[in-house]
Amino acid sequence: MTRIDHLFFIRSTTDASGGLPGYLLTRGDSGAIPNEMGLYGPPPLYSMLSAIRNYCYINYKLKPTQWSPSHSTPFGDSDAILGEARKSTKYVDEYVTITAMVIQAAQQKPSSESTQVNTAEISEAPQSAEGNDTKGIAPESAPKRRKLLPSTGLPIIESSKQSKKRRFAPIVCYSMKLPEVPGKFNVQKAEALKVPHDRRRAQLIRGEAITTDDGRTIRPEDVVAASIPGPVVLVIDCPSEEYLDGLTANDELKSYMSPKTDASQTGANEKVSCVIHLAPARILRHPIYIEWKKDFPAATTHIAPAGFSSSVAPAFLSASRVNARLNCINEMVFPLQGTVEPEDLPSTYLRGENTLKFQLRPIASLGVDSSTVPVKVDVNTVQQEVLDSFKQQELENEVSLPTKLQNVTMASNDLPECIQKVGREEKELVFMGTGAA
Repeated sequence: MTRIDHLFFIRSTTDASGGLPGYLLTRGDSGAIPNEMGLYGPPPLYSMLSAIRNYCYINYKLKPTQWSPSHSTPFGDSDAILGEARKSTKYVDEYVTITAMVIQAAQQKPSSESTQVNTAEISEAPQSAEGNDTKGIAPESAPKRRKLLPSTGLPIIESSKQSKKRRFAPIVCYSMKLPEVPGKFNVQKAEALKVPHDRRRAQLIRGEAITTDDGRTIRPEDVVAASIPGPVVLVIDCPSEEYLDGLTANDELKSYMSPKTDASQTGANEKVSCVIHLAPARILRHPIYIEWKKDFPAATTHIAPAGFSSSVAPAFLSASRVNARLNCINEMVFPLQGTVEPEDLPSTYLRGENTLKFQLRPIASLGVDSSTVPVKVDVNTVQQEVLDSFKQQELENEVSLPTKLQNVTMASNDLPECIQKVGREEKELVFMGTGAA
């Protein structure tokens, strides 16, 4: 966690970015404080950051960028807000090139003249009581009212001018491309061509042509193998049916799927190694989505974590063991997690699991790596250990402990005796978690 310098959000909503305040606070207390933290996401990213700053105090700089349908907008940069700077939706460093593809819902397809206006309306930030823009917030007017869709949890904005028409916030899909792997120098070919053992060999490796002592010209491709293109990974989000049209019509995504005839086209001749589908199971089974997915190369690995819920077993083995032990004491107060199996997925998808990896480097090891996926805890074994321990304590101390061994049964609507005896003045509700106070 302390090695993260950039965060990319598919949605600026609580289900996709609700853990941001806790992460920022925890990172600030970890001791490994970054010089700055890059945040990237669709509207209303700035509104979200403006809201959490009232209680999220950190000791390092945030550098957020909001991906808009027409360009990226650095936070607080008035020139960029007008579309005069950073029109690229790419993040590039020495390790990876990340391209953001903004997808809008069907109800949110504005005309070319109103694209920027509608996007700004979603990314609006609150104003101060005096009517001036709050310090550090993009100078835009505040939205009329914000609600959450009960079915999807996606944010919408209701405006009196639109007769309370639901408008879905944009989402972002990402493509991530690693740098190409330089071709290896072929010593046998170099010896056959009598390439001198001096700095000229290094020139060939760098891609420079050389001239031998006898006047011959040797090009890099004569002795150096072709470079291997870097693998490409796509992260696809489609939270509801409203985004299907925008997803399937996106030109940048099409460039990774359809046959390429123009080498200058984004994604041309680039092999997609892995596609991570963040859509729910019902979207994965949708006819439009199924037909769209067929255009990916047959060798592409498709991973989908869909179908998981809060009933799935804890991600950490230690937490699973604790849950099993507590359930052994009282089934009603400490229900056993992970008893409900995740929803079935189409057979063409590999189910995503905690700590499942897709190896990108070295190229020879490209593919899925499930060696780090933890084996599920054997609940029966853990609980038997607890019961055996209780038995031993009973024998040693001659004390009867309240365990399942006593065959004590309770109705589902009864409370444990220890809780029944607690008076009102002794009860206190405590919210656990970073920033909960």
